[in-house]
Amino acid sequence: MGPYLYLGFLDKDTAKAKNTQGYRVNDADQTFVNCDRNPNSYITFYFNPKSNLPDGYYKRCCYTPLMKTWLDVGVPVDPARQLPKSYFLQFEMHFGGCGGYAINGYNTLANIKGAALGMRFEL
Repeated sequence: MGPYLYLGFLDKDTAKAKNTQGYRVNDADQTFVNCDRNPNSYITFYFNPKSNLPDGYYKRCCYTPLMKTWLDVGVPVDPARQLPKSYFLQFEMHFGGCGGYAINGYNTLANIKGAALGMRFEL
């Protein structure tokens, strides 16, 4: 499915701790407690030029509400400011230690076609 862009959310020491982890969306924390010190907390964007299907892990693991909350509470973008569909990429999101795992296009994210990386800044 590569090439890909991997973005880890936490440093290894924090990610390996049994503590509260998660993300923030629209001024609200979306959290879980890392249950087993699994340090996998990341999002990966796949360019996937051959439209390959993902491999097996997504079939057996870990869809939680945390995997979809950022979509449910997000604010729609004004249509005049929307990006073209070609800008969006297939993605995999993982919060190790009982936070969840998901790939777009499957299970709870079946109707999500992709995601884009954006960084907010002021001009």
